[in-house]
Amino acid sequence: MNSDEIRIEELEMMRAAYTRAVSKKPEEDAWKTLKSWTEPRGLLSEEGSFRLFGRNNPSPSGPDQEYGYEFFLTVGPEVVPEGKIEIREIKACLCAVLRFKGIEHITEMWHRLIEWIQKSEYDFAGHEEPYGYEELLKPLEKSTSEWMFDLWAPIRK
Repeated sequence: MNSDEIRIEELEMMRAAYTRAVSKKPEEDAWKTLKSWTEPRGLLSEEGSFRLFGRNNPSPSGPDQEYGYEFFLTVGPEVVPEGKIEIREIKACLCAVLRFKGIEHITEMWHRLIEWIQKSEYDFAGHEEPYGYEELLKPLEKSTSEWMFDLWAPIRK
């Protein structure tokens, strides 16, 4: 991987609808919760009107172990949480960002991004998990192999 594949960007502060699940398949479980809340509100209907972030919390500790996954869907000030949905803030921070295609590459890309940071002039901005976000750039795309991601890892000089 070339260093020019990594870009340095400021992640802006955002208001987000938030949900979290802990299970052996928390991405699916948290997604079901978020989707059932957003559908009647029409919040996932138009590409580009929202941003969708996710992250492990906590990360898997081994095969067949439960772990956690969080989703953050950006929303306006008029959106009111309800049920298992809370409103959370994504804090602004400087990040190393890596873009790639296909969910099947997500673990490999996190390893590449972390390795790049370790060899760069930057340090991780936070040492505890969760240490970054996975942004799904086209969440309405049906084919998981076509999904585009930006991985956001908070850094500091």
